Amino acid sequence: MITAEKIAETEKKIKNGYPVGEIREQLRKEGYSEEDIKSCFKVHTYDMRLWYLLSAVLLFIWGIWDLIVSQGFLILILSALMFYMYSREKKRIDH
Repeated sequence: MITAEKIAETEKKIKNGYPVGEIREQLRKEGYSEEDIKSCFKVHTYDMRLWYLLSAVLLFIWGIWDLIVSQGFLILILSALMFYMYSREKKRIDH
């Protein structure tokens, strides 16, 4: 079982720029199991909701302008796609 202090020490090494492979190898030499080693390394997941929403709103405004000026629907369709991607990302993060 790996202690919280060892996890904090590992996270500090990662932030200071130590190579992850070397940290893993050092933990193996100290006798930690693969499960313990994996618990030290958090997987970073990206949250794209803000980008999807921002681009959807900007595309919507541009699409309305384009609809008025040249009767084009392409930008509005792209805006709808970005709103759809936003809703999918929101469901993925919330569940």
